[in-house]
Formats: sequence, C-alpha cells, structure tokens
Amino acid sequence: MTWPASSTVWITAVAGACVSAALFANPTQFAQWDPSRVEVSLIGVDRVSEITVRVRLNRGSFPRAEIKFSDAIAPYVQAVEPSRFHLLPGRPVEVKLELAGQPDLPFGITTGEIWLGNGRRAVAGELPLEIDFVPFELPPDPGPEGAATLDGTDRDGDGVRDDLQRWIAFNYPEDPAARAELSQYSVFLQAALRGASSVEDALLNTTQLDLVDDCLHHLLGFDAAVRATDGLIVQALNTTERGSAYIEYDANLGGQVFVARPPDTWGDDCQAVTAGQVGDLR
Repeated sequence: MTWPASSTVWITAVAGACVSAALFANPTQFAQWDPSRVEVSLIGVDRVSEITVRVRLNRGSFPRAEIKFSDAIAPYVQAVEPSRFHLLPGRPVEVKLELAGQPDLPFGITTGEIWLGNGRRAVAGELPLEIDFVPFELPPDPGPEGAATLDGTDRDGDGVRDDLQRWIAFNYPEDPAARAELSQYSVFLQAALRGASSVEDALLNTTQLDLVDDCLHHLLGFDAAVRATDGLIVQALNTTERGSAYIEYDANLGGQVFVARPPDTWGDDCQAVTAGQVGDLR
C-alpha cells in the first residue's frame, strides 16, 4: 500500500472526554481504540473532514507501530499524522486522519477498518470506520420544520425545497443531468402549489412542467421519466396542505387543452430548460 503524504502538523490535544472503548474479546489483542467505532460523513468532492482517534497499549511495547487501512477506505485517506510511532503501555497516542471524497469514489456508505501493526504483526484489533460519501453539497434533513408550511425550507437558497433536493440527490446520485431537470421540475411544481388558486398561474406552471417533463423523457426514456416525476410528486405532496393545494391546482386545469410535442423535439426542450427560457427558477 502506498502511504498518503501528510500535509498536517503534529497533533494537538483533543479537548473533552473520548468515548469509552471496550477491550477486544480476543485475548491475543492487547491494545484498544478510543472510540471503538467511527462514522463520518463526507459532503462534496475534495472537502476534507478531520477525525481523531486514540490507541492505547495495555501491556508490552512496540516500536515503529504503523497505522494501516483496509482497501475499501484507503482511497479516502488524504493524510495521517503520525503514521508511525513508538507505542508504550499506559501512554496513549492520538492519531489525526484527514478524509476526503473523490469524483470516482462510490456514492453512499463504505465500510472498512483501521488497524495498528508492526511490520506483519497485528498490534491492535480492527477499528471499524463507516464513511457516508455524498459527492455534492446538500442541505441537512429539514425534519418537521420542512413540513410545517406549504413552501417548506430552502436553507441553501437555490430555489429547491430542501426535502425535494435531498430526494433527488439520493435517487439520482450518478446522473447530474437528471438531477438538474428534476430540480427544475420541483421548482415549477412548488410554484404550482403556491399559485393553486389562480387559473393563469396553473396554466403557466403546467407549460413549464411539460417542458421539463419532455426533457426528462429525452434523458431517461419514457418509463423511467414517468417513475421519476411520479416519485418526486409523491414526495412533494407529503402534507395535507400540499395535497390540497395540488387538488386545487389540478382543478384549475379542467377544460384546458395541451398539445403534446413530438418525441423528436424533446431534446430541444432540454435546451430551453438549460438556457433558462422556462422562467425564473425562484
């Protein structure tokens, strides 16, 4: 394994108490990690997250102890300090790790281990490490606050409701074009709920939704696009207030005629959406 180059200085003391770690069940293991398990979220590419762990030797002495990583988590490791050290009983060593996601790493949760070794000899048992990697920025889960009003929350100010932004990201993590168009769809759908009492607004928002819908058909194929928009609509209408607004919006479309565009023009609709010709996203 190639060790990552360290770009950090020597570790400073960690404030506060560490989580207690239980001794390993295997009697041949006589060192322990603190904490006994690590979970870390990495949001965005190349955005470094720092964690600190402590390893303690219960008996014996090991010079030139080394921090090692399982293959699954090694690509996330940007720096480790110190990577080699002398471990003495009763004198714990704090190890600082810098982790970051890369464009070619898998979306979602990756599990692996950190362990301590001396050459080929294992000193400490495995420290489980769980990495939850999202390669793009997302707002936090809005929770009940996101369902308290018709418009919900939009913490990052991008015009997309936070819960819908997260639904899109987690359902289409590897398709940026689909995420972009579904984000547009969610904006126009929310505008339809907001202007549900107006026939004029209902017609305008439906025209915009149809353009994005055609673009999604072009990108994903007809059946996959229908599944995408149906799923997004279900998420969008997740409160009684929103469901009632949609019923009112839909009622205002009664008696209206909408002309379907031929499939060979759906790609043109994508260009219109990308160029912002379907209206203000906010």
